[in-house]
Amino acid sequence: RMGGLGINNIQETAELEYANSIQVTASLTEALYLQDSTYEVDDRSHKEIMKVVNRRKESHFIQAKVKIRAQCAENQIRQLELASEKGASSWLTSLPLKDYGFLLNKQEFHDAIALRYNLTLTDLNRPKICECGEANNINHCLPVLCVDTTA
Repeated sequence: RMGGLGINNIQETAELEYANSIQVTASLTEALYLQDSTYEVDDRSHKEIMKVVNRRKESHFIQAKVKIRAQCAENQIRQLELASEKGASSWLTSLPLKDYGFLLNKQEFHDAIALRYNLTLTDLNRPKICECGEANNINHCLPVLCVDTTA
């Protein structure tokens, strides 16, 4: 939803997650401190606390996205918007089923990440120049099937 891979930087989220953990476990901590052997979870209050925690996390990630977006060039902003669209990350969490073509080898995965974020393809075996004479980059090789017109 935010355009990333869902891999958080632990140093950036540690304080938020710690505060959330304290809030979510406060009633259990209190019961342990009082040595309450008949503790029961209050589902209603737990759900309310989880809503607050989820809103806080959502707010944190939206602020991070706005901060990142402010540092991006125009084409990068478009890439971020495309990566944030609904379903854009579904391939990352799908089961790697070979029968359905969902199995990516290491090179295909690297290429898919490069396509997602408009990065250069780094495979040394990939030719730098296409057979047609143009630079062999993502913008050239995907939309057009090049045909050698000199033959």
